[in-house]
Amino acid sequence: MIPDTKMLRAYIRGANVYNVHGTPLVIGKYTVIGNEGSPLDHEFGRMGAVTYSEESIARHLQLAAKSTRGKVLIVLSHCPPRGALDLAIRYGTRPIGSTAFGKFLMPRKNVPLVVCGHVHYCGGQSKRLKRSTVINVASHDDFGAPGRIAIIEIRAGKVRGLEWHNLWELVSVGGIGESRAARLRNSGINDLAQLADASAEYIKQVLKCGIVEASSMKAKASSLLKHEAIMFKTLEIPDKNRAYIDIETDLTSKFIWLVGVHVEDDARTYSFFANTPANEKEMLTELFQFIMGRPELQLLSYSNCAFEQRLLPQRFSAYGLPTVAVDHIRDIYNQIHSCAAFPVRSATLKDISRWCGFRARHPEMDGFDAALSYGSGKPSKRLKHTLLTYNEDDILSLKQVVRYLEANTKLQ
Repeated sequence: MIPDTKMLRAYIRGANVYNVHGTPLVIGKYTVIGNEGSPLDHEFGRMGAVTYSEESIARHLQLAAKSTRGKVLIVLSHCPPRGALDLAIRYGTRPIGSTAFGKFLMPRKNVPLVVCGHVHYCGGQSKRLKRSTVINVASHDDFGAPGRIAIIEIRAGKVRGLEWHNLWELVSVGGIGESRAARLRNSGINDLAQLADASAEYIKQVLKCGIVEASSMKAKASSLLKHEAIMFKTLEIPDKNRAYIDIETDLTSKFIWLVGVHVEDDARTYSFFANTPANEKEMLTELFQFIMGRPELQLLSYSNCAFEQRLLPQRFSAYGLPTVAVDHIRDIYNQIHSCAAFPVRSATLKDISRWCGFRARHPEMDGFDAALSYGSGKPSKRLKHTLLTYNEDDILSLKQVVRYLEANTKLQ
């Protein structure tokens, strides 16, 4: 049973704690007004414990602003305004910001700052919306995700500075769950700083794990604290004739409809696309001829399960194509993570490459979405372009991580 709004408001109490939705807080020439809850979702209706109609949100904001006329307004809102850091991907990709809030901001010159949350996907970002700076401080709700804190500087009625900080905990380190975190705390290691300072041998004894895993946890803790990649071993992959490869399959991985190969020396991506599942043999034959014509290529992938190594030979064999062309693919997931720790929670290529500076053209899409979009084939020209660029981004992001490690990270 979801508590009613009045019951929830009872938890907003304590020294220097204010419910600014109920009563605006005046601080000199500034006034902080609040906007609790979120608007009704246009597709799913009420989502969350506290929801309001757009009409109610509009009325509330207008009354709050009117009661503090002549002041510079800071809006503390659970939901963002429509069109600014409000793109949600859970339950479908769509904007979920308040249209009434967006209309409230558009004509105003006295709202330099909006602090919001609600949309986890856009957390940790800021954006200008007309004359306002919108800062989304939402933290992800997946296990081990850090809490986000934004330190915002306002001078002369304008946002002059923004500094982000992450609050990490023991379970933010890959390989540490609740039980391991409890054992570490019982041994006197209560936070990441203490984990980073502990010896690998001590961590090994506490967790009863191998020295390599203990050293990796220590490095990951240090990486999160310093917000930098920490390299503890040289990346051992080929340094010449490199080609990055990535495949796209149907939802059950029974057939391959796209293979992308990026040849580093050519600085070019070669895409092999099956317009329908019936074209898989033709597409794989073209791929076979391409690879056999470039026998010097060192094919590299990233999956942690040898996905390309397993599936490509299977599909080649299904059509009587010699598997020798793809037998030498190397999944370099373990090589990357056995030599470096990154200041991100997950080990996904998307998260790591983003930290290394890569910007995907379709950041909201993943392999499941791509397979779902392809469906039974015959995609439109526009969808085909989207699928090709999505696949190429996967390849280029791996290239970015490799080059980052080779160029920017010093051994610790």
